[in-house]
Amino acid sequence: MIRLPSLMLLGTLSLMVWPVEGAIAQPPTAMIAVSAPAIDQSVEQAQLNEDAAVSDRSPEGAVSPDEQVEELLRAAQTLNDQGDLSDALIQIDRATALVKTLPSGEERDRLLSPIGSRLVEMRALDRVEAIAQAMTYDTFGNTVMLRMELEQSLIKAYIQTEQTPQAVQLIQSLNLEGDFYWMVAVEALANQGDVEAAENLFENVKDKENLFFIDVDGNAIAHAYIGAGQFAAAQNFLAQHPVSNSDSSQSYRVAELSLCAGRANQMEAAEAIAQQIPAADRRADTLLELAKLYQARNQIARATDLVGEAAALPQVSSDDPNNDWSTNFSTLSKISLTYASLGQREAARQVLNDANRQRATPMDNEYQNTQWIDAYASIGDFDRASELLAGLADYPLSEGQLAIATAYANEAQYEPALTLLGQISDRLLSNPGDDDPKLSLLKQIVRDAAQQDQFAVAQRAVTMMPAPSDQVLALSAIAAAYQSQQQTQAAVSTLDQALALANTIDSYGVVVSRNDYFELSNAGLLIDIAEGYWAADQQDKAIAAAQLAFQSAQASEGKSFTLDSIEKIAQLGQDWQQPDLRRAALLVVQTQFAAGVEETVQDAEPGLAEPLANEVARLIALANEPDMVPSEVIANGLSGLETMREQTSDPQQQIDILNNLISLYSLNNQPDLARSSFDRALTLIAPLNQELRDDKYNQLALTVDPSSEQLSQVLPLLSSRSRVGTLLSIAEKFAAKDQSTQAVERFEQAMELANTALSVSDRDFNLMNGLRGGYYSSQHTPTKLLLRGQLLQRISDPVLRARLMLELAANLPTSEAQTLYEALPSALAAIPNAFTRRDLLWQAIDDDLGYKQFDRAAQLANLLDGEYRQSALSLIEIARS
Repeated sequence: MIRLPSLMLLGTLSLMVWPVEGAIAQPPTAMIAVSAPAIDQSVEQAQLNEDAAVSDRSPEGAVSPDEQVEELLRAAQTLNDQGDLSDALIQIDRATALVKTLPSGEERDRLLSPIGSRLVEMRALDRVEAIAQAMTYDTFGNTVMLRMELEQSLIKAYIQTEQTPQAVQLIQSLNLEGDFYWMVAVEALANQGDVEAAENLFENVKDKENLFFIDVDGNAIAHAYIGAGQFAAAQNFLAQHPVSNSDSSQSYRVAELSLCAGRANQMEAAEAIAQQIPAADRRADTLLELAKLYQARNQIARATDLVGEAAALPQVSSDDPNNDWSTNFSTLSKISLTYASLGQREAARQVLNDANRQRATPMDNEYQNTQWIDAYASIGDFDRASELLAGLADYPLSEGQLAIATAYANEAQYEPALTLLGQISDRLLSNPGDDDPKLSLLKQIVRDAAQQDQFAVAQRAVTMMPAPSDQVLALSAIAAAYQSQQQTQAAVSTLDQALALANTIDSYGVVVSRNDYFELSNAGLLIDIAEGYWAADQQDKAIAAAQLAFQSAQASEGKSFTLDSIEKIAQLGQDWQQPDLRRAALLVVQTQFAAGVEETVQDAEPGLAEPLANEVARLIALANEPDMVPSEVIANGLSGLETMREQTSDPQQQIDILNNLISLYSLNNQPDLARSSFDRALTLIAPLNQELRDDKYNQLALTVDPSSEQLSQVLPLLSSRSRVGTLLSIAEKFAAKDQSTQAVERFEQAMELANTALSVSDRDFNLMNGLRGGYYSSQHTPTKLLLRGQLLQRISDPVLRARLMLELAANLPTSEAQTLYEALPSALAAIPNAFTRRDLLWQAIDDDLGYKQFDRAAQLANLLDGEYRQSALSLIEIARS
């Protein structure tokens, strides 16, 4: 557990008593003896003389104020990195004086913000307040007003450098959102681990009417106590500072405290705290969680006692009986399930039986009946669950049968599950546009049974699927399971069965939603079979199946996704080194795209420019294929786009079409025409307002070749704020092609600009967007992974950095996520608040358990400290078993 040295408040601070009614009164300054922030005299003198001297001191080649400021801040950063803080501050003074010659407003605010941020990073805090005072409260960054962000950063920096009195005096001097700034200060003290100082300040400045203040800072202080293992102190604080008269908020906070104590193996304290939870349902949930912790430590008797305590609690009663029923039934179900997990099946059954007899949760409708059926089935009381089916009919009966079948399947009792599923009418449980729950359970049984080497069960489940297309896909899955176990002959035999069935299918329908229905040929099914054969080293059968798929797709004109199937066949031809198959497929693709181009050109509707451009792009790509004849339709398509551009009077639509033409002319090796379109686009963009200009320049920058002269021409036209995001996107494009040198170069340009043109939060915002932009990419090249690491390292907020690392790791394949897991310890160590470190990990562990990613969860659990680690690992093993 990392705790920084305490930041000392003057003794008088703890004795202050300020009025709390209405707005926060300004505390008497005499109570805290601090001097006013020192403003460097050279800055003020430079401000007086800047008009006469700025041209002499401006960096060579810099023209606009923002360019000059960026150059000066860049020089300051270099000097500071070299250890020359004095000269670095001279450069910042020059930048400050230059900006203050501008009129008050957005441009000035946006230039002062990064100056202030750099001063905070250099810990030249005595200069920052003057920068903030020269700004307005009218200019927003990506997340907050820029002046407020700078003032918050200064408050936190004062506290982090043990200058809390200066932070207090700064807040006293501000008249805007004063309570918010006090909240920032209290939270900063708590996060640094100085809980006593945080609580003293909280007591003196809290506004009893501001529940948000009490909630945020109350949580921060409680979390600091929890992080330090001071559970009694946290409990005492929460008791003295309830969030509101509502039980729910206070119950959540006390329950959180109880669970943390339990995870730290302070079980006696955890139980005592749990008894103080106001809301009975939340107290019951917490007792059940503590029971699981006892179970994880193999203390079954005590775990059973806690479940009994939860069962004895009064049920919720309010003026909303439906909500009460739902809440109480949920609690009963959890109690029963927890008894069952402890091996106390009879106790689990008794909880449900007693509730039924007492009518505490009445069974007065068919919906509630199915809920009871599910509850009994979930604890393994299949006899009672089946008895409750009596008297049900139609949909409720099928839903009850499905609940019992699901419980059987979850316990790997597949035969009774399949028997019940056989009694369910497909019609009653399959609504158009909805997932068919019966089919979903059959697919689950196929998957799980095959993995458990119960192939006869999996085959039986296949025969119960009503649609032959689903049967084919399931058989292909069974074949893959056979192959994974090196049972090649069984895999081939199953694929033969799937092929015979697929050949009986002409087409089949897929309902995506209530409004979307697609008719497909069997080509996609045959492609799956072909790939299965190839994996089983049956090359002749694989090629034959692919050829059948191609023939089916050719004969299926008008059916959905036919072209996708043909393109997939072309890719198989390349992967399998079958040039004839690939060429035949590509010729069909070319013909279909050509027909689409001809049809779109005839319409000549500017709104169709985007799909036309996509079709032309595909034709250009096909024309570059070996032995493929370039289509004259390409020229026709390009001409059609030019006509569409001429026919529209909307400059924004013209720009969009020109972007398409730039890309297409470049692909088609027509650089002069690409350049001409580029020049036209520049001319059209120039008169637009600032926001639109940035948007269109960004699109243009991402359209041209990232290595071209045109990019160098358009980048300076973007505002500095927009240019950062554009450069990051260009770096991503290079990374996607695994061009590491170019990707890193553009990334470093983006970072250099971000450091001189953006506030800290705006810089983090751009980095976060750049990081999340590649989550769902199907391919993660080595350069992409390198770039992700660089993005993470440059995020200044340690909590955000760790959270994004966990988020990214969850979206990467296990092998590629390993580097992130290895970097996590140092990222977590940068977070001073022990509670926050543990909470981030625990939430990620819960997410992994939800997806049954047990190995990943265990890897994260090993990053926890002490008893928290052991608690997490033990709970993971219970979930795994």
